[in-house]
Amino acid sequence: MAVQVRKVYPFTPTFRQVASLYEAAFPACERLPLWQLSWNGLKKGQEFLAYYDKQTFIGLTYTIYTDSLVYLLFLAVEESKQSQGYGSQILAQVKKEAGVCPCVLTIEPMDDPNVSNRAQRLKRLAFYEKMAIKL
Repeated sequence: MAVQVRKVYPFTPTFRQVASLYEAAFPACERLPLWQLSWNGLKKGQEFLAYYDKQTFIGLTYTIYTDSLVYLLFLAVEESKQSQGYGSQILAQVKKEAGVCPCVLTIEPMDDPNVSNRAQRLKRLAFYEKMAIKL
């Protein structure tokens, strides 16, 4: 299961797949406009990428590269493809691109025990910690 990477360009079939996952994976209050991500992804220092296993869409990332770090702004894996090693492969690819620069990201707060998706948040935290991503 080798993951292939494609740049996300506006008005393409890949863009439509990415848009669908992006809107499903992130609450509206956390999303940036998709058009902005797709156009900014064409600029130097930013990448909007889609990941595939053969022809099957797996997930997406949006990263910002600086001289001192790589900021992973968005990472999502199709729900039907989660817990199959794809997220680990995608993060490994991001870390490879980062080289010696640390990969950092932000996640939801863990201090509210009453949120409806607490188990999901804790699983996400454990995944990023396992992958040695700086939070």
